[in-house]
Amino acid sequence: MSADKKLSPPSRELALALTFATKLARDRESRVSLRDLLGGMYLSSLDRLRRYWDEWERLEDFVVSECDLPRPRFMYLHEMDQYLRSDREDLLTNFDEEVSQIMSEANHLALKSGWDETRLEHLLGALAGDNRGDLCRRFVASGMRTDIVRQSMGGPG
Repeated sequence: MSADKKLSPPSRELALALTFATKLARDRESRVSLRDLLGGMYLSSLDRLRRYWDEWERLEDFVVSECDLPRPRFMYLHEMDQYLRSDREDLLTNFDEEVSQIMSEANHLALKSGWDETRLEHLLGALAGDNRGDLCRRFVASGMRTDIVRQSMGGPG
């Protein structure tokens, strides 16, 4: 990243989603992939994500299936509680190339909208952007209300 590009830190909610994604990737012994990112968002922020889907059950069915999350959500939440209490050495920046590009776009959307932090809505906006892969397109097609996402990305205040 060039020196002239500014970074906006993730909001608390987005940081938690990224921590979940990191945990999922660590369990697979790999870098954070798009499946991990979507799974982390679902596990940490389902209540928030629901407002951006007409039928949130379609979102849940999609993520559980595509992100290989076979256990009930509460079990992952319990594991995360234990994980957060443990000594861990993971870095939130261990993303694969696709996730790095998506996070960069989310940061750009946040800065363009005047936010001093990158929020979950900016990440959803980046996921819904042009030139995304098949998994992103199917994620959006699961019922994301991109009009509401775009509205919520407006500037603060």
